[in-house]
Amino acid sequence: MRKIALLPGGFKPPHAGHYNMAKYLAKETNADVIVVKVGAKEREGVTREMSMQLWNIYKDSDPDPISDKLLIQSSTSNSPVRDVYDFVEDTAPEGSMVFLGMGEKDINDSRFKNISKFAKPRNIEFKTVLVPPQAGGVSGTEMRGYIKNNQETFFFNALPDHMSEKDKQDAWNIVTKNINENYPPYKADQVQKVRYQSSDTFTNSPKDAKKKGYLENDPKKGTGKKPKGSGRRLYTDENPKDTVKVKFSTRQDIVDTLSKASFKNKSHARKSQIINLIHQRVRAAIGRAKDPSVKKRLRSAFEYIKKRKEASKRKTQNMKKESTFSKNWWKDIINEVLLFEGGAAGHMAHPFDLPNVTSGRSLLNVFNQAANSLQNNPGAVKIDGVNSSIRLVDLDGKKQFVMDRGSKKPLDIKGITKDDLLARFGDGHGMIKVGGNVLDMFNEALPAIQGDLEKLGALNDPNILFNMEYVSGKTNVQDYGSNFIAIHGLNRIEIKDVQGARGPLQKRISSEVNYDKGALQSLLDNLAPIAKKRGFEVYGSVPTTMSKKPNFNSALSKRYTVEFSEQPETKTLGQWLNSVDNIPVGDFIFMNIGYQKDSSTINRKKVGAVSKQVYLAILNGENVDGLFENKEDRKKAIDGFVTYLATEKLGDEVLKVLDSPMGSVENHEGVVIRDEKIASVPFKITGKFILGGMASDF
Repeated sequence: MRKIALLPGGFKPPHAGHYNMAKYLAKETNADVIVVKVGAKEREGVTREMSMQLWNIYKDSDPDPISDKLLIQSSTSNSPVRDVYDFVEDTAPEGSMVFLGMGEKDINDSRFKNISKFAKPRNIEFKTVLVPPQAGGVSGTEMRGYIKNNQETFFFNALPDHMSEKDKQDAWNIVTKNINENYPPYKADQVQKVRYQSSDTFTNSPKDAKKKGYLENDPKKGTGKKPKGSGRRLYTDENPKDTVKVKFSTRQDIVDTLSKASFKNKSHARKSQIINLIHQRVRAAIGRAKDPSVKKRLRSAFEYIKKRKEASKRKTQNMKKESTFSKNWWKDIINEVLLFEGGAAGHMAHPFDLPNVTSGRSLLNVFNQAANSLQNNPGAVKIDGVNSSIRLVDLDGKKQFVMDRGSKKPLDIKGITKDDLLARFGDGHGMIKVGGNVLDMFNEALPAIQGDLEKLGALNDPNILFNMEYVSGKTNVQDYGSNFIAIHGLNRIEIKDVQGARGPLQKRISSEVNYDKGALQSLLDNLAPIAKKRGFEVYGSVPTTMSKKPNFNSALSKRYTVEFSEQPETKTLGQWLNSVDNIPVGDFIFMNIGYQKDSSTINRKKVGAVSKQVYLAILNGENVDGLFENKEDRKKAIDGFVTYLATEKLGDEVLKVLDSPMGSVENHEGVVIRDEKIASVPFKITGKFILGGMASDF
């Protein structure tokens, strides 16, 4: 079931409290997307366009992966109530679950009580969610006061904590109309608004419509003009001349209107608007009709327009390469968040990152499943090297290998040649040497491996990526004492469009592909002599073997103490795990830095609840009450600590019973597990290396 959360409002302008409301809603509901609807009404010079830009700056600058779930959209009305009704009736996928985020002052608003009646016919489950007051401490009125009084510092303090000084300055420039070219004005006419004619006898009066919450006030406010001619007309603010005269009395009235050449010649978007509005009008008319014969006639008309609306919706979905709510889109977003955080092939998920791991018990269950899987299905040694992924492209009339770090930077999309390395990474960066060595090796070997590349499908497909690690002694953290490259497999990297508030957003998505294992081994054999001349060995995926089952009981029975001001608390790892009902991955908390040294130098820092910083502080015996002032933050910190502790200690038990052609897996970064019975994406078990990664220079 698709889960969607709604957060409608004016947001003139949005501040930290608003942004944190959206993130709270994402975590509380576990929704796939949070749709933020920004109202149209201007307030004291702050326009919808400004608010849209601010929301997108907050979202784009946030390193928290949960920010990717936020979808900022323009409201088509001045009424948040109508936005919710319209979304449930027309936009949300059938059979989905819709959550409405509401503050304390709105939770008992009677205008929303009838939404379930409109959700039920479309098999939508609708729930309201109380969002408690979030960090921010100011109101929209105060924010507008800061703008009017040129109080830049106060304005900056009310913005989300994650923003840089430059981001905050960009936000200030927007609300003071010194627009930064990096954030072009949002075009409000991107979403066309369909209005109704107040003289239409089959709609409620503006007053009644406002009470009902699903129709809008007089449309003349939008255009200042009323289309010429009589009769019931449908039109938009953007083009009041594009009107359609429609009767709603019978089914045949609608059939006749939609059969006219003037209707058929309109764009699909305009046809959809007309069909949706007729659907809305007829439904409203049925509700008002008292004569049974009239009601029966209107129901016949309603069934017809309902079918036309469904057909129109299917066509709209087929016209989009990637629908905002399509199954493939969700899958891409989930995989991107979990697997492709950096580099072209990217970092890989820990067990606690997996979607099905939400508690201490489910974390332990994944380790048990992984151990069973590794007995029968070899894992792959996780090499502690530098990701040096490359692909084969046509440049300047010839084929050559190029690097790709997976970003949307022009050089990555084109492909980074050896001559481009300095421009891409900057003087003194370690990737200049790594990239030069890798590209020299592969480009020299190109004639010898051309046949292998053709069998792998990489010869003529510039999107096929070699997922590869580069090791030169101690390149990253682990000291191997030798030089080698290891090709883990092949990925496909693509640019995909997903719907954003200002139009399609492009993301580069990397995903594993199947390939001919024999062809890859042949490529490695043919590459080896050239690599050897340069002092390197070459490896493919290094398989693991399990000598015996991991002794998880040994790790689970060890006792660990968490220090509190009144009394320390000591439990076994197993007991601590059982106390974790919700792993706070993605949650941020405030941590006091320096409280033990000198109370006058305490700094509050925003950190991840599941992070190395929190883990090490508690592990090293620092007082939790001193570290975290907020009770909820203390709980999340302890849960994050236990999550890291279990991941390290249970991981150690797995790695110590795994061997490989490169020796014990204890001496490597970890093991990669690919088993769709456990998770739809690969994940890694790293043991003590979960902390060793902090020492990396890359």
